[in-house]
Amino acid sequence: MNEPARRAAALCRWIAAGILALSFLLLLVGTLHWPLAGDASLMHYVAFLMVRAKTPYRDIVEMNMPGALMVDFLVIHTLGAGSMAWRAFDFALMGASILAMIEVARPRDWVAGLYAGVLLAAIHASDGIFDAGQRDFVVAVVILIGYAALFRALRGNTPAWMLLFGLAMGIAATIKPTFLLLGPALLVWVGFVRRSQGLRSLAWGVTGFFVPLLTTMALLMRWHALHVFLTGTRRIMVYHASLARRPIGWLLLHSVAPLWPLVGLGIFVVVFERRRRLTIEGAALGIGAVVSLFSYVVQAKGYPYQRYPLIALVLLAIGIALFRALRGKGVVRVLGYAGVGFGVLFLAPRAVWRADHYDWRNTEFLDLLESDLDRLGGPALSGHVQCIDTTGGCYNALYERQLIQSTGFLYDEFLFNDDRAGVVADNRKAFWNALQAHPPALVVVVDGLFPSEISGFDKLTRWPAFATYLEENYSVYAERRPEHWVYWWRRGDPPKSYRLYVRKAGPVLDGLERPASRDEDWLNSAAMAER
Repeated sequence: MNEPARRAAALCRWIAAGILALSFLLLLVGTLHWPLAGDASLMHYVAFLMVRAKTPYRDIVEMNMPGALMVDFLVIHTLGAGSMAWRAFDFALMGASILAMIEVARPRDWVAGLYAGVLLAAIHASDGIFDAGQRDFVVAVVILIGYAALFRALRGNTPAWMLLFGLAMGIAATIKPTFLLLGPALLVWVGFVRRSQGLRSLAWGVTGFFVPLLTTMALLMRWHALHVFLTGTRRIMVYHASLARRPIGWLLLHSVAPLWPLVGLGIFVVVFERRRRLTIEGAALGIGAVVSLFSYVVQAKGYPYQRYPLIALVLLAIGIALFRALRGKGVVRVLGYAGVGFGVLFLAPRAVWRADHYDWRNTEFLDLLESDLDRLGGPALSGHVQCIDTTGGCYNALYERQLIQSTGFLYDEFLFNDDRAGVVADNRKAFWNALQAHPPALVVVVDGLFPSEISGFDKLTRWPAFATYLEENYSVYAERRPEHWVYWWRRGDPPKSYRLYVRKAGPVLDGLERPASRDEDWLNSAAMAER
């Protein structure tokens, strides 16, 4: 490589680093005020119930792994409970992924790690408000940290770094069980390629890997929930995985959809370089990519956030290849400039622009429902309100108002979807018994049924007995529909609607008997008595 070409490559690297740093800064500023929404609000509500002595899997019907629940629990008890704390957590994940990628790429070109990390953060933000702090993004970041520790151990012949590697892989497995395979697969690979330090590395890595797994088991045993987790939770996990599945061809096509141009350029770089052997680190990244693709395909729903681990590892490999190509010759160098330019000048700015233009100010649904909850009893409703929803926003309102739900059923998909393997029938029976034992004063039904295509309030017709129960025992106080569409991700969604059902008769709050009419006055008087 002659001197002018070397100077051009160095200039390109520094310009790329500057633009990437500016893009990341604009990304932080543009998404700073995103509200708590979607899965994050639901998981925060579970953490809130845990503080109120509700036990996951035993008192709360929950399909998420313990590691996922503990992420929200720890964020709430360290950074805070509000949306700004969640943004700080999401930003910390982005920063950690960038630093981990820089560490992985450092011996070749640290700017390649910056390139991959900023593109990952930009793609994550461009997926929208609903995906902030998603479980799969946490998994992607801890896996990247694990790879940084693994390569530190291999490069410096320092097996102690394998402890951090094992911890990271174990944490990933407690959040997404599909990644149980990754840690052992990489440990076997390290033992095979580095036999001289294999036993020590294996000992450190296995120790670290089992610490999160054993801690999770001890936590479940302390909650007296190990049996129900291994039986009931496994059943609803499998049932959830059976819903809204995408064809394998669709999944493969969308697995790295934002990166196909870069993937093509990376393949051409490798072909024209005529590299004859795969490096140890390259093979390790390949193992991670295969496991990540397996995880994405097994989940089979094709949600953008489910591909984060795969995108992270693919970006890292492509970034290293493209920046290495800048120092190459002929076609290889041209491909390197094309790939770096595409990512720095188009992909990152476009993703940042898209994230900055989501309408985070639109919280009409939450504002309306919180206003109704305040009007119909406020704090007195705690323990006497039931949501029929999953991620529509009802649990966000309960979380914001710190209201405990009447039952531990948080997922309407286990009550109103088609019955398979008896899961829906069992949940209906348990939910029905809970309703009879503790009838809520207020039922909030949010339209739509996740993850099916059912719209409106048609889901109630899927369980006629419950629809009849509502009709006979409750009156419709109001039905609300916000005015504006919601632009919280790449396409606009019609606003969610909800119905408020008020109990007709019977002792509800503090033994008060409700009059036959004037629902609002009765609930307000009950609230005053409570206060």
